[in-house]
Amino acid sequence: MPVDEESVLISAFVTPSGHFEWRYMPFGLRNAPATFSRFVNRLLRELEHCSGAYLDDIVIFSDTWEEHLEHIKQVF
Repeated sequence: MPVDEESVLISAFVTPSGHFEWRYMPFGLRNAPATFSRFVNRLLRELEHCSGAYLDDIVIFSDTWEEHLEHIKQVF
């Protein structure tokens, strides 16, 4: 998930190897899990009948194997 341009500068850090700026959300930021979870839930909004999300896990459920294969295609 890309970091807002306004946030790139405030998330920058310096090491002996140089100055670095995050372009994508790194692990370890306070709100990263909640932000990612909201993003995944928005992506799966139209597939609530066959999928669910919790943090970085996605579950896909179906009544039959054939239906399950179709649900997997829809989620991917």
